[in-house]
Parts: sequence; C-alpha cells; structure tokens
Amino acid sequence: MTQTALADIVLADKGQLSRVTGLLERKGLIVRRELTWRSAELRLSAQGRRLYSSIHRISCERHLTLTAGVSARQLRQFYDTLDKIAANAGNLLKSLTSE
Repeated sequence: MTQTALADIVLADKGQLSRVTGLLERKGLIVRRELTWRSAELRLSAQGRRLYSSIHRISCERHLTLTAGVSARQLRQFYDTLDKIAANAGNLLKSLTSE
C-alpha cells in the first residue's frame, strides 16, 4: 500500500509516518518502492513477514486464553459496549475542547 493510504488507516500525519517507516526500512522490516517523487509503495520484507507472523500467532493465542469460556454472543455484547463507551468518550472530548 502507499504511505499515504497507510497514514489514513493508522490516523497519523504523513511526517510522523515517514519517520516511522524510515526506521522500519532501516531495520529491514519493510521495503519501499518509489512510485512518483511524492508517493511510495510499502510492503513487508521477508523478515517483516516473519515478525508479523510471530506477533499474529502470539496475539491469537492470547486472545483465545483471554476469551476462554466466553460465548460469541457475550463477546459481541462486550465489544458493542466498548464501542458505545469509546463513542461517548469521543463526544465528551469534543465538547470539552470546543468550550
């Protein structure tokens, strides 16, 4: 994906993302391909894919451990409640910053 698309997804400004992607590139975790003078495509390197796979596996294992004995319905209800609380927090923050 392009760096601009990634910035939109992770809600980061392009300058901040540029610094992060530069670090990841120096560590050999991503590969950058310049598309134009203002646009670059980013992809995981082989090392980055291995690291992602390890992190993903660990994350799935922990999720299964944390949700053991909880039904799909209960989880959905929990996530819906968290979504409502997050929306309320966002609305509160907006109201506080507009005063």
